[in-house]
Amino acid sequence: GLVMKYVRSNLDEDSEIGGSSSGIAGSGAGAIGTAGEAFQNVPTVTVPRPRASRLQRLRNYFRQRNYLEKFLFIAVCVLTILVLLLAAFLYRVTCPAPQHSFEVQYRKEVVPGPPAKGRNLSMVCLDPECISLSARILSYMNEAANPCEDFYEFACGSFRKRVAIPPGTQRVTSFSLQAEANEILLRSILESPAPPAAHASPSPRSAFSAELYANAGRLYASCMNVSAREASGVQPVTNMIAPLGPWAAHRPAGGPAFNASAWNLTKGIAEVVQFLLAHTESLPFFTVDVEPDNSNSSRHVLCFGQARTILGVRENYVGNGSATNLAALSEALLSVAQLFNFNLTQSNVTDLIDLEKQIAQISLPESERRDSTKIITSTVRYLMDNVGCVNWLDFLARYASNVSYHITPDTPVNIRDENYLRQLCPLLQRLAADPQKKLTVNNYLLIRSVWIFLSVLNKEAAAIPRKLHHITDGVHGSPNPWALCVRSVSGMFGFGLGKLYVDQHFDDESKLAVNSMINDVKAAFNRSLQEAAWMDATTRRLAMAKLVGIRNLVGYPDYFGNETAMREEFGSFRFASGEYFNNLLKIQRLGHVKSIAKLAEPVKVEFEMTPQSINAYYSPSSNVIAFPAGILQRPFYQAQFPPYISYGAIGAVIGHEVTHGFDDDGKNFDRNGNQRQWWSNRTAQSFKEAAACIAKQYEDFVVDGDVRVPGQLVLGESIADNGGLKSAYRAYKDRANLLPEPLLPNLNERFTKEQLLFIAYSQTWCELETKESVRQSAKVDPHPPGKMRVWGPISNNHDFGGVFKCPAGARMNPVKKCTVW
Repeated sequence: GLVMKYVRSNLDEDSEIGGSSSGIAGSGAGAIGTAGEAFQNVPTVTVPRPRASRLQRLRNYFRQRNYLEKFLFIAVCVLTILVLLLAAFLYRVTCPAPQHSFEVQYRKEVVPGPPAKGRNLSMVCLDPECISLSARILSYMNEAANPCEDFYEFACGSFRKRVAIPPGTQRVTSFSLQAEANEILLRSILESPAPPAAHASPSPRSAFSAELYANAGRLYASCMNVSAREASGVQPVTNMIAPLGPWAAHRPAGGPAFNASAWNLTKGIAEVVQFLLAHTESLPFFTVDVEPDNSNSSRHVLCFGQARTILGVRENYVGNGSATNLAALSEALLSVAQLFNFNLTQSNVTDLIDLEKQIAQISLPESERRDSTKIITSTVRYLMDNVGCVNWLDFLARYASNVSYHITPDTPVNIRDENYLRQLCPLLQRLAADPQKKLTVNNYLLIRSVWIFLSVLNKEAAAIPRKLHHITDGVHGSPNPWALCVRSVSGMFGFGLGKLYVDQHFDDESKLAVNSMINDVKAAFNRSLQEAAWMDATTRRLAMAKLVGIRNLVGYPDYFGNETAMREEFGSFRFASGEYFNNLLKIQRLGHVKSIAKLAEPVKVEFEMTPQSINAYYSPSSNVIAFPAGILQRPFYQAQFPPYISYGAIGAVIGHEVTHGFDDDGKNFDRNGNQRQWWSNRTAQSFKEAAACIAKQYEDFVVDGDVRVPGQLVLGESIADNGGLKSAYRAYKDRANLLPEPLLPNLNERFTKEQLLFIAYSQTWCELETKESVRQSAKVDPHPPGKMRVWGPISNNHDFGGVFKCPAGARMNPVKKCTVW
């Protein structure tokens, strides 16, 4: 995947907007049809749509630019005019009788389409988008670097000098820059006093569209009502947790006293998990969710797995840097106790951290959790037999009490982290045998019940997790309040806001063009399947059938065009502008009920990411690739971009997601999304050997002086990056003579179109990251650092060396290359 996955709205403090199926940037249309139809060269089609005046569009464009871009725009315009005048003069002197001439005058916008036979396809694009694109590409590059030795430095060497890590985050990337631009657009929607006129809506403007707009605005206003949140303090959470007791460290007025001997530890855990399930996905001890069944992708089942600790994953509790992390966690827990007036001492907090360490020690590392073949398809009886310390029938009956779905011992389930769950009961039984440790578990449940809500309370509460992230990830400062609130609305009411977003900023013309590119990239990947000499004929035939079966989701959900479906999806939401906390709880409860209701419904192919997400994904259980409207914007895609830029940017993203269907995890699922062994043993072994080459190669890469990544952890993303670039380049070359290819000012004089494709790909991964975040990501993130996402695919690409005339044996053109697809 590209970045991360959007699952369902949640209050997880670690979640990000838009994104995480496999999302492309870090840590989701129609069927293709028959095999013959799947790989036809479909020309790009343009659909007329209402447009603002050119002057108004130009004004809007400049309002969104920063000072550097405005300066570069003017500079490039002046230089371009001088170059054109010089070129015209030289042309008249040296070529008085040209062989070819344009039959039509150049228009400001270059519309892709089949060219007239024999017509010159190249022209200089002076559209503001093209000028800005040229300026951006040049501003990121370090042309003094040797592209054959370090292509990342060549393509991205000046990026870190021209950007700054924004407050409240740990990195800036091409994805995050587009996310910032999107947040400005979303803010304008949410703060507009009246619904803006639809730009290219997938459905006619209706009364419900206005209602949806007003509702999203009220949710945003409730978030921006800082005075109300400050006045409420932490009381909303204190009131909410009172009935969950008894608590050893917190006794509400009139509440029962805590008695360690009488308190049932496993029952207490089940009650707290049950409570939190309705409000968040951040659970202690174990997780439960509703997902497609790995062995039967047409049905939903309950899926159980290991819990996330406060610091996230086991790697933060052991090894390098763990002492610093745990000291920061200790300080944070003491701050929570003080804020809520909990009776917790330093000794109590030390015991809490020891408990978290014990949970982390039985947890699986992230590199092992990637292996979907370790997910067990079983029944509730498995839990009763192997994790018997929890009364599962009682727990699950309460869990599904809001829907008509009866859970029995024979109800099917998926077990994601078997080793963890098998060790959970022995751990809990040891804790239950000691009154002091029972006290620690009770305190831990109390802390976990309030921790997840800190970021949505007053400033003092929100500062606690922010300070912790400063230590663990190098995060400095806090984003603007409006940005936090835009992210909150986008994360919690994502598809509702997404409908308003696509009304303003996406159109079906882009949808058609991207679907055409998807077909091109699939055709190119099909050639890779045919050329894989290590595949036997039967496995190759099944792989090609799976490729044909991959369905595309582009832009936004189909139901956006159906007002009845829109009312069904969003009609239950009624927000109040002065009740932010209650609004969030309402969203979570409705989402929880909808999630459980899926147990009684067949699986439907639908977007897992909101339309405004700057991300993309492949879902192995549905064999779907998805590209939300948010990523189909600059710098990844614009209709005015030349094909060699589009295929290098969004084309490689498309190739990345297609390749995920055949990486070390995707290959375990057939064309219908069922997990089974459909590869021959010999072909599976050959794949394993080819993949091992990539894993070893990435383990040998070093960034920031001494940071390495586990090759197995990043293997899926690395295979996808390598296959994605290869397929995008091939798709471009297949289309190069069929598409108009406008030249970019001040770029095509320096680089060939093929070179610019590799530059466009590499600049997708330009990034600046705090040192703490680099080290943290290297331990847990399945997405390799940006440098590796350039070094690996570039050095393994068989076309790159010739395009840049790199000698064999150069660092970016090694004699031995690692190839899976």
